[in-house]
Amino acid sequence: SDGWLFRSRPHAAPKYSKVVKQYVDLGRLVTNLNEGKYATNIEFFRDVLLIINNAIFSNNCDSHEYKACQSLSVYFEELVGECDINMRQLSVRAKRC
Repeated sequence: SDGWLFRSRPHAAPKYSKVVKQYVDLGRLVTNLNEGKYATNIEFFRDVLLIINNAIFSNNCDSHEYKACQSLSVYFEELVGECDINMRQLSVRAKRC
């Protein structure tokens, strides 16, 4: 239900382009999957984490969006752990607030 947050670039957020330096959204993620652009699981997971982190950094700490991103980040870390991948391998880990 919170997936709307990651579907496209939030044009209405003027600070977004100042905060987010490497942009990816779910549409690009799906396109990359369909076109076989991910050579490894690490590359795919890195883009998923980048989507989550971009949303974290572009929302206020007390917003519903930020809290949804934090929850998704925790869930994602659990899933990645089940794949025996260390989060440090993804090297896009972000902390905020």
